[in-house]
Amino acid sequence: MTASPGPTPATHCVLCGFEAVLAPRIHLRDLTPGVPPRDVALGLCETHGARLWKGELRVLLVVETWLTAEDRLHPVNPLHGLRLVAHCLACDAPLELSPGGDGEQRSRAMPGGEFVAECPACPTLNVVESIGGDPVAVRIWQPPRT
Repeated sequence: MTASPGPTPATHCVLCGFEAVLAPRIHLRDLTPGVPPRDVALGLCETHGARLWKGELRVLLVVETWLTAEDRLHPVNPLHGLRLVAHCLACDAPLELSPGGDGEQRSRAMPGGEFVAECPACPTLNVVESIGGDPVAVRIWQPPRT
């Protein structure tokens, strides 16, 4: 099995077709049977990216929209043949979801019960949830208002 050459470039928003920004992007590994695995990065425009950062846009909706446009949406299991890959929503760097080097903890549960992962490339805390069994950043963590 050969490795994928890298993610498919995301030049346009998968939801509206406007020009995609560099982050956030939804990363996934396409494991369609019969074809070599490939890494895919789904782009979002500035407006949809901001909605994702705030938690107003669901990651699964973005993936389902892409699959529908590709005429590949599985009616029972939308993530059939796909694996989501966690990346920082602020800078698009891969997230480390286990303890980092030198004993540094990069992911942890917050007092409110949310699981967050600190980006190794920038100081952003990403709220991480399991979607289809894969951990993925779903929004940027904001401290609770008091």
